[in-house]
Amino acid sequence: MNEKVKNITVKIKEKWTGFSKAIKIMIIAIPVAIIAIIVVLSIILSHKDRGVLFSGLTTAEAGEIVTAINSLGVTDVTLRDNGDIVVPAENIDSLRMQLSVQGYPKNAKNYNIWNDGVNLWSTDTDKRELQRQQRETNIAATLRMLEPVTSATVTLDIPKTRDYVITETKEVPRCSVLLKLRSDDELTNAEVRGIFRLVETSVENLTIDNISVTDTLGRSYMWISEEEELNGQKDLSGVPVARKRLQFLSELQNAITGELRDSLATVYGEKNYTVNVSATLNYDAKRVESTEYVPVDGTNTGVLDHDQHVIAYEGLDTSGNVIGTTPNADLSPDYPTIEGLVDGQDYYYRKDENQYDVTNIKTTIE
Repeated sequence: MNEKVKNITVKIKEKWTGFSKAIKIMIIAIPVAIIAIIVVLSIILSHKDRGVLFSGLTTAEAGEIVTAINSLGVTDVTLRDNGDIVVPAENIDSLRMQLSVQGYPKNAKNYNIWNDGVNLWSTDTDKRELQRQQRETNIAATLRMLEPVTSATVTLDIPKTRDYVITETKEVPRCSVLLKLRSDDELTNAEVRGIFRLVETSVENLTIDNISVTDTLGRSYMWISEEEELNGQKDLSGVPVARKRLQFLSELQNAITGELRDSLATVYGEKNYTVNVSATLNYDAKRVESTEYVPVDGTNTGVLDHDQHVIAYEGLDTSGNVIGTTPNADLSPDYPTIEGLVDGQDYYYRKDENQYDVTNIKTTIE
């Protein structure tokens, strides 16, 4: 056995010594290169890009969000001391949408804005436009993580304060979201709330009242709180009353805005003015009781309901009895009298009474 091993070793040495220097280098370099490539590929494939999901969170809210992320099946979560939550980049959009449906974040803003494309010669307008486009892109990408959504278009209006003809007006940001849903799917109230929360927390000073969400079928989605949803009150068409009220409010504000823009455009020209309309509708229950009386033409005294006319006269006849009574009576049963009249005294009484009814309205707010 040892003799066979010795012979094989001798043959290998003879072969090796017979190779040129270049061949020897290739024989050694090729395996080393293959091993190096395997190591590099292993490192690349095992590395995951990571990104900031939310930043600037309070300790309490950060703890709640980390717990929520773990419940969604993502355990690779890092919470930094500055309140940033870092997760794998491939999970960012999905987690952001799912957490928005759950109501997170409550006190922080979504998305970090990068400065790619901004240079020394960029103006403030260039920077604002880039930031707006980045936000629109980020929000749209996150909305596509919703199961019913196939595509999303987000349009942000983030104006700056400027001086106008009359006074300095502070404009407010607005956002419109257009969604394309799978087949005939319709968003649930929870998903709609998630969309509103996501957009609201993505832009400074943006409020739910200034966000509109529609789909390509022309359906408008309104914010309906959990309480309103649990209440479940519906009108005869089966649509929740709260949704119809919000839809009507939005349509009213849009109608007023359109009329004002048309009027101002003829005076100041396009893009030289701004219009902001905010309306509040009162839906308190009201009970009205009314009684209407129509007076006779040519009069304004109401409608005669009751009248009374009384004329009375009293004196003593020649026999000393009260006029209008039976012989043994003391007082007249037909009209007022006065006791104690003496000869030569008379009593005269007249009464004219008219009672008119006028229209009255009684309103009770319940």
